[in-house]
Amino acid sequence: MCKRVWRPADRNAPYSYEGWWIKDQQTGKWHLSAVMRIPAPVTGYTGWSTFVEELAKDADRTIDIRRFYCRLNRQWHSVDTITMENKYQARFSVLENDSVFHYEEPVKHQAGSAGSTSWSVKQPNQPTFGDTSINEADAYRLGKQIAVKWSIPDTAVPQLGYRIELLGQNGKTISQFTEMLPHQRIKTISTSTNQPARVRLTVIDIFDRETTEEITVVAGEPAATANRMNKQANATTSRPGLAYELFKLDEDSGLDTIPDLTRLKTVDGWNTNEGFVRSGILPTVVLPPREMWDKKRSQYAVRYTGTLQVPTTGFYIFELATAGNSQLRIDGELVGNNGFMPNPSKRQYFKGLQAGPHHFELVYGKRAWINKTGRCEIQWEGPNMPLRPFAPMDFTTASGTQIPTLKTTCVPSNGNNHSNVVDLTVEVDSGGKTVSRIDVFCGDLILGQLTQPPYQLKNTVLPDGNFDIRARVVYEQGRRTVDSNWIPYQSQGQVAIEPWQQTIIGVQGAGLGIVKQETAEELKLQITGDSHWFLNQPVEGDFTLTGRLLDFPTRTWRDPAYGHVQSRSWLGLMFTLKPGVEPCFYNSYGFYRLAGEGWRGTPCHGDLAGSRRTDYQYPDETGNWIQLKRQDMLFSTSRSVDGIDWQVVRQCLISPRSRHAWQKGVAGITFRQQPSALGGAWAQGSMDHVTLSKGESAPSRNRNSVNPQDAALFNGRVIAFVQAPSNHNIWYARTYGSGILKSRDGGNSWANANGNLPPKKDGSLYVRSLAVHPDNENIVAMGLGSCDDNESKCGLYMTHDGGKTWRLVCDQIDFDGKGPSVLLGEVISFNRFQPEMIAAGGESNGLFQSTDGGKGWQPVAVEETLKIKSQRISALQYNRLLDGHLTVATFPDTEFESIGLGTPTRKLPEQSGGGLYSVGEKTIRWGIEPYPTFGFSNVQLNHARGSNGLGFFASTRGAFKWHRAGLIHSWPNVAQNTFYSQVAAYVDPTTKKEVLVAAPFSSNDQNPISIYSKGKLATTASSPEPLNEGISGISFDLSSSGQTLFVCNRHGILRST
Repeated sequence: MCKRVWRPADRNAPYSYEGWWIKDQQTGKWHLSAVMRIPAPVTGYTGWSTFVEELAKDADRTIDIRRFYCRLNRQWHSVDTITMENKYQARFSVLENDSVFHYEEPVKHQAGSAGSTSWSVKQPNQPTFGDTSINEADAYRLGKQIAVKWSIPDTAVPQLGYRIELLGQNGKTISQFTEMLPHQRIKTISTSTNQPARVRLTVIDIFDRETTEEITVVAGEPAATANRMNKQANATTSRPGLAYELFKLDEDSGLDTIPDLTRLKTVDGWNTNEGFVRSGILPTVVLPPREMWDKKRSQYAVRYTGTLQVPTTGFYIFELATAGNSQLRIDGELVGNNGFMPNPSKRQYFKGLQAGPHHFELVYGKRAWINKTGRCEIQWEGPNMPLRPFAPMDFTTASGTQIPTLKTTCVPSNGNNHSNVVDLTVEVDSGGKTVSRIDVFCGDLILGQLTQPPYQLKNTVLPDGNFDIRARVVYEQGRRTVDSNWIPYQSQGQVAIEPWQQTIIGVQGAGLGIVKQETAEELKLQITGDSHWFLNQPVEGDFTLTGRLLDFPTRTWRDPAYGHVQSRSWLGLMFTLKPGVEPCFYNSYGFYRLAGEGWRGTPCHGDLAGSRRTDYQYPDETGNWIQLKRQDMLFSTSRSVDGIDWQVVRQCLISPRSRHAWQKGVAGITFRQQPSALGGAWAQGSMDHVTLSKGESAPSRNRNSVNPQDAALFNGRVIAFVQAPSNHNIWYARTYGSGILKSRDGGNSWANANGNLPPKKDGSLYVRSLAVHPDNENIVAMGLGSCDDNESKCGLYMTHDGGKTWRLVCDQIDFDGKGPSVLLGEVISFNRFQPEMIAAGGESNGLFQSTDGGKGWQPVAVEETLKIKSQRISALQYNRLLDGHLTVATFPDTEFESIGLGTPTRKLPEQSGGGLYSVGEKTIRWGIEPYPTFGFSNVQLNHARGSNGLGFFASTRGAFKWHRAGLIHSWPNVAQNTFYSQVAAYVDPTTKKEVLVAAPFSSNDQNPISIYSKGKLATTASSPEPLNEGISGISFDLSSSGQTLFVCNRHGILRST
């Protein structure tokens, strides 16, 4: 493999190239993978990096590297040593007699945490190059043109560029031309009166070595005849454009060769798996209307025929780039055959043509699953004509009397010249045909689709720039199309919108048009374009951004009202740290309407960086008014039907550790339409009532309080339960005042399991938490006691016989099984991978850990944020899929009172808010530091990437999801600002997807349990029993593959059926 950058022949050009070649070691053939044009004068690489994708779930990631060299200032250097800092967990090794670097993940980390590790291989100091050669080089003369054609063997070192020198009879150079392009194998050069006798061709290979060959120039073109070059088109009537025929192909067949289209012409392709679909007239070589193949699996062929008007006698180069199979014929002769190519690689062909009409035929076939919609591009180059695409003036085609004709007019709506607000009218003479619809184009993209006369678009916003306006009639039930005349139009669509600033994010598209109407209080905008446009103002600290979405496609291009709008186009509101950076989960927070994909927000985790939106959508019924609000580090989205009554639909809490980085940014309107391929569309939308208020935001509405009856703690109330991981028939439940219950038959019956536990004088046993050993259902750890000074002492007890006998193993942890903390999550957890490691936490004495199966316990003296008597530990859990990863949640005094749970027994006035922490050995790896108005009641970790991946949490503001970079996002489609006490998860054995459930502690909804899986909205579980009254426990029954759900509320234990 070889990768390199290089400059074009014009050393002053403001761009450069990067190329990538791969050699098949078995066949000895080289393959050009890609060439990229970089809009900057790049001269080299600063380093090398790679990424190895996980090809299947839990699959190893491996890569081997051998014979690794780099070049600097034309000197080659051997890269025979790789060094990696140990903190990144070194995963390299050396194989095959110390000749190959081997990378593998995951593996156990063997090195220490400090320093670095190096690996070296044995290899020659200099690389070995193959040979390069020129094959089949020819030169031809036609008039004052010289055409040079050559090829390079597949087994030779590939071409990087070439130099052509024209030599006179005396051997002296008449002129020369140099180009640094790997794919060019044909070049035509115009000459003066001096006729060259020979051509000196020099090929420069990818290692900058040169190979030269001299070629004798011969007159004319091989196999060309005067009759072929003089062939005339004999149409009695003609019109501009190309005729096309569209065929659907069998998706199960290959496309190494294009099938017999003449045979398919008699087969109805609309109702069979292959056959004729549509025909019509197009202005030039563009793909026909695409209703039939908007998915990757579609397979089709299109044949273009017409008369090519050649302006001047001479050599012509045809450059064909297709994804699929393609063939070009001129006057019936095969000129170009690309064969099948999965991706569009350019191939050039040349032919001598006399001025005048020539029959033109291009056949293109697109294969299923290769290139989503297909790609077919052709350009030509001739005497005094640089390489360019075919234009409508280049073709004519035969016209019949019953073919519809169209006339398109475009005038400014307000009467001003070059206005970007226009009225478009399409007059149709249907020729007796039934019109299905009219597509209106601005340039190559669809501006709108019309289904009823009069065919007009009024007050339409055009993008800024010079465009051709045209229309296309679709008739005969979609089986025929014809295009109208082209109208050149210059639109001036850019306007200043102070004090707002306008930013284009990423690649600028073909155009963008803006119309504004503003008052002193608010702004209204109409937008058309294919760029990512961001209208923004700088903000610092709190702000409130509001707007109403008036119009944006609710569907993709299938909707006639909007045309072919891409599904990832959007319009909405956004905050981002920097205005010109693509929005992602670690730098932005926004909410917008997507075409065809509903309401979405900015990404909630790293795998969505490419799509730049959440993988789930929000429901439509909450209104088109949007409000983005920042209050310190808490971002929220509210929606409204009328702009008066608002409903919070999404929240995102940024870790206070990131406070400085997130303090400043920009906020405003975001409009995005990715630049479209031919036949795509301009996205169009509008917003009004846009206002931005800077400074302290008005607080969100008060959070919902729990029902006092639901929070009542009475003797015998079952609080929560735990299923034994090693025996799914065994369940343990903790109660208020009645100790431990145990079920041996999957939850059908329950019995006392208090054994020899010491009760109070009145016989009560207050249990705060339970945990069951991952490999032995008889080993259970329990937190017993109360923080009430009048009650018995707290302690951590363990049983090794399933509850028959219990032993006190630690009396330093202040469990409170009598106060409201008992309604929160479990505060004892076994490490699944190292069961002898157990963690436990209490009300104020901090975090404790045992490394010998519970015999001895030591406090974990972690960082200041979790010091003793600083925070109440409300829940903790070891990750089930990642060794040693412990997450701790905390809960402040103030949140008990805010949600209506009363007053905790032991007060911690220093704790300002709830937090989340990933705890290592005396260190906190990541976390949400204590944040006011938050209390975290439960944690659920079930993701193999731990701190770099996902965690799920219940809180006093709803159910949240953790992602790297210090963010937690609320679940979609669930109640916000509501106390959630429980969250549970399991992996669906069929789909391998994680399924989550969460529920508010109290709810007006009788069935409030929300079920969520990746990429889908949360849905609600149904039950004939009242689930909404004090839910304090939820668990999937693993014996039923997650099909059964256990729920615990103030009425007892409920099980789904």
